Amino acid sequence: MGATAQASDYENTTKFIIYHIKKTFEQGNDFAEEMRKMTDVDQSKWEPTLHMSTDSDPIIATRENKQYEMKYKADYNEGIKRKHIYNNNKIKAYVLLWERCAKIMQNKISARVDY
Repeated sequence: MGATAQASDYENTTKFIIYHIKKTFEQGNDFAEEMRKMTDVDQSKWEPTLHMSTDSDPIIATRENKQYEMKYKADYNEGIKRKHIYNNNKIKAYVLLWERCAKIMQNKISARVDY
């Protein structure tokens, strides 16, 4: 009975923390999903691709390339911002988990050679 109750407590606590991160952290879904799936987020997917015009008319191609470049710059800046927010959220999540641990657990974790 004890192991089942502990597993249930673990699942409930994990769900609570994930929902808390999603609800209270800026763009918290990125890190919350990483925690839920227990995988690293592939931040390279947040990097935009610069498109080039394929139009044969040089005036239209120049205009389209300028538009693509403006969109690329905006998307690039957004990707950089998203990475910064993600990294800040990672630190906040670790702090949140650490302060939820009992002092005895913190001492055991701190005593590990891989801490």
